[in-house]
Amino acid sequence: MYVTVNDGRSYDPDYSEGFVVKFFKSNGHEWVANFKTGIKKFNTVIELSESKLLVIAGGAGYIMNPEQETPLSVLESNYNGALPSSKGQIIMYDDMQLTILEKNSSVWISEYIALEGFQNLSLENNILKGLYSEYVYSHDEPDWLEFALDIDTKKITGLKTAP
Repeated sequence: MYVTVNDGRSYDPDYSEGFVVKFFKSNGHEWVANFKTGIKKFNTVIELSESKLLVIAGGAGYIMNPEQETPLSVLESNYNGALPSSKGQIIMYDDMQLTILEKNSSVWISEYIALEGFQNLSLENNILKGLYSEYVYSHDEPDWLEFALDIDTKKITGLKTAP
């Protein structure tokens, strides 16, 4: 039998199978969670520590302890992807912002950066590099501009400033 796990903000008795994950408790028992998905297609499970996992179900983020059938916390976004750093942080991105989940489960969320997403993201030496979209009203396609985020200092470079 599935244990339904949702964001705790809404109740939808009509949703059926979401993102299914099997958990193993320290006593040898197991349980299966049926996570309510967000609006994206991104699904993953990332081990944060022996007692914490990050589950992203259709973009919706949940921090879970395998011993508990309810989330420790719910992340307030719909993520398109996640990259683990060499220092144990998880860098997640949605359409407009970057989120860093620290090893202690604290969360840092950037200012609004992109209007239509991120591309070509890479992480090296705790520097996230990639392209962000800047919509230009003179044509239908966004301009893609380079940026970098220092994961340690949270400093973002390369952002276009308002005129």
